[in-house]
Formats: sequence, C-alpha cells, structure tokens
Amino acid sequence: MPDQAVLVTAPDGFVAPKPALWSGALTGSGKWSPELDQMQTPEAAELIKEGDDTPERRAVLVEFYPDVRPEQARQIAGQETVRVLEHADLLDHHLLVEATEAQLRRLTEWDEVAYVAPASMALRSSQRVHVCGGAVTASGAVGQYIGKVGEGWDGAGRNAARLRYLISGVTPKVPLADGRAEI
Repeated sequence: MPDQAVLVTAPDGFVAPKPALWSGALTGSGKWSPELDQMQTPEAAELIKEGDDTPERRAVLVEFYPDVRPEQARQIAGQETVRVLEHADLLDHHLLVEATEAQLRRLTEWDEVAYVAPASMALRSSQRVHVCGGAVTASGAVGQYIGKVGEGWDGAGRNAARLRYLISGVTPKVPLADGRAEI
C-alpha cells in the first residue's frame, strides 16, 4: 500500500472522512496474490496429462491479520476443509495449507484472512526458512495488500511500472549470505 494509505479496523457501514479517496472492506480479490493465477504445479500438469479430473490442489501461504490467534486460524482452515501443512518456521499468524482454488477463494472471504500467496519451494519441501515479518515503517508494519486506486503508477494503459530497490542494510540476526540469497 502507498505511504499515504492506512488500514484500519472499523464497524460495518463506516465511511471515511474526506479527503479519503476510497474506503471499504477488502474483498477476496484484494487478498489474492496475482501469482496464484500464474501458478502451474508439476502435479497439476501430470493430472491433466493423465486425464484425471481431480481438482488441482496447491500449497499456499495464508497470512492472517496479526490479531488472529493461531488456534482461530486453524479453526477457519478446518471449516474450509483445507489441509494444514506443518512448518515450524512460520509466524503465528501464517498457515501453510494445501487446497483447491475454490477452497482458497472461500478462505479469502474471511475477515480474519489478510493475504493468500504461493508457497515457496522451500516451504513446500519443509526446508528451514527465515521468515520475514514484513516491511515496517515509522507508522508500523506494512501489509501485503493489492488495493488499487486510480490508474496505477505509470498511468492508464501503459503496462507495468519498473521498480528498483536499494537495500542499505540487513539485520544482524540473519547471516549476510542467507539475507542475500533471500533477496
């Protein structure tokens, strides 16, 4: 989200005061990583080749809002009948799950769910990972949301913007080589 945006919890029917450009509840599509639409697993390709019509299941990382307790997140996953894959390195408000697209789309409709994204190969294969709690600004943690306001960074019909990053330092808690590999 842009630096000028804020995410707040508010009662139903809340209307943001002017000069807010937009206010409203995040819908499921705003919590769905675009990378999920491009994801084609080797397992899914094999199913298609064999003519099996079993729904595609994929491993994803479900991020819940930080105030959602781990047992509450697991209860929601259970209600949507997704399979929770255990991984000791995840944060308390993250779950690694395996599910069909329909199950994942239903998960995004829960108010407690913040974002759904593809799981990395390291997560899927139970490798040890260094989990990033997310970007932090002077105003607090930055969420991973796709809310879109206006015509985008580069204007209407001009495709994607090119972004560049400068990383001026990494935490001393992670070995430098591991940090560079992740980046």
